[in-house]
Amino acid sequence: MNINVFSFNYEYKSERKILCDSIAYEFSLLRQRNSMTGVELGKKLNVSQQQISRYERGINKIPIDILLYVLSMFDISVNDFFQKVSNRIITLKYKAKYENNPSPYF
Repeated sequence: MNINVFSFNYEYKSERKILCDSIAYEFSLLRQRNSMTGVELGKKLNVSQQQISRYERGINKIPIDILLYVLSMFDISVNDFFQKVSNRIITLKYKAKYENNPSPYF
């Protein structure tokens, strides 16, 4: 059995991008739903507003300790947060498959 390594790597990278972008987007929604600016959240986390923006756009990965702290701060369980991420991933995959959209992100 021959496995196309290029195809596997491409699919893995696509899956990983969808996951990372979904986490970043839900992180952004969490801040917005709690009426907090990027500057305010940055001050609470001792990072710049630019770094918050990078997390929310998926440019930089959110460190797990920061994610857990923010979830705790907004009284959101890890399970609830990742359920929303999971729902977003399902939606993005559906759009990519059935709407013939090469870039299904947001």
